[in-house]
Amino acid sequence: MSRVVRAEITRAGQLPAVAAVMSAAFLLAAVTGLASLVVSELPQLSFAQSLAYAGLGVWGWNISRTVPGAQRFLRGVGVAFLVLWFVGVFGGRQQPLSLLGLDPVDNLVHLGVAIVALLLATIVSPRLTAD
Repeated sequence: MSRVVRAEITRAGQLPAVAAVMSAAFLLAAVTGLASLVVSELPQLSFAQSLAYAGLGVWGWNISRTVPGAQRFLRGVGVAFLVLWFVGVFGGRQQPLSLLGLDPVDNLVHLGVAIVALLLATIVSPRLTAD
């Protein structure tokens, strides 16, 4: 096995760990959001946001044990957050959408998470090419 093949396998092997860290971050955001309903000093998240983050965290934790599962999770998160950003920027501030936290700061967070997740899913992908 050449060095290039080994390097690509090692990089791809890190993808489940990266996806697990992102899943843990979503779970932490969910716990913080739920705690913010009681403690006013914490960053405020709506109940719907907290449930969505908890769902993403649990889904990611379960699916990211393999490289294809981790890629699927990161791509799913990237697309979902890109849709949230798009709706937040172009959808207006109707009452049902305000539950999703679509203010300008949240829109930037959604865009940032989408870019990071999609980049991780594509950059750290298993490419088994031998040189």
